[in-house]
Amino acid sequence: MYLALLNLVTNQVDCFEVVSWILTMWFCGGFIVYFIARALGGDVGYSQVLGVVGYCLIPLVVTGTLITVVTKFKTLSLTLGIFGVIWSVYSAGTLLCVDELQSKKPLVLYPVFLLYVYFFSLYSGV
Repeated sequence: MYLALLNLVTNQVDCFEVVSWILTMWFCGGFIVYFIARALGGDVGYSQVLGVVGYCLIPLVVTGTLITVVTKFKTLSLTLGIFGVIWSVYSAGTLLCVDELQSKKPLVLYPVFLLYVYFFSLYSGV
């Protein structure tokens, strides 16, 4: 949600369209992660997945804020972006993959990774 608000403040053109798109991707991406986790035998709820996906956006918000400071250094900006996505995926994996999903962790984390890459690409405009 903060990522949507940050995008709202920084880009005034079609800002409400972007916020609705971020929320739609959050709910749909969360459902896909929920469905995959349940199909693999995990005991997770949809609200838990939405909470984890939302909570683990904090590293992307932190790195996105830092990227606005170092926009002139493209390599550093890219490195910070990659670090933020990896940090978010690691955090989500720690919170989502409990005992019964430890052996299937990459199968759960791949859609989470794609979701966070998409969120970051919405923020960075790539």
